[in-house]
Amino acid sequence: MVALTDEGRGGLLRIGMSLREIEVLEASLNHASNNQIGEKLFITQKTVKFHWTNIYKKVAVVTGKRGARSDLWIWLTANRYIANTREIVTYRATEPGDLIPGFKK
Repeated sequence: MVALTDEGRGGLLRIGMSLREIEVLEASLNHASNNQIGEKLFITQKTVKFHWTNIYKKVAVVTGKRGARSDLWIWLTANRYIANTREIVTYRATEPGDLIPGFKK
């Protein structure tokens, strides 16, 4: 199980993420689909995608990188915002270059 650390939640709040965006991000760390995230948080898939767009924008402002989910995981890992990074590395290796769920260029 992969989870955000307390330090990670604080860091994400400092860059302007809402608590709901953090919940969406944390649910995705364990490979939940947008549909599964919506069911878990009692929100529609459209709302999940809306949160992903906001997450993407906020992280892009901080990192200067746009689009790749693997960049998001690398940033979270580098800042020690997540625990049990072994699963993150495995995920990156199996699906490199995946876009953040719900993000469309």
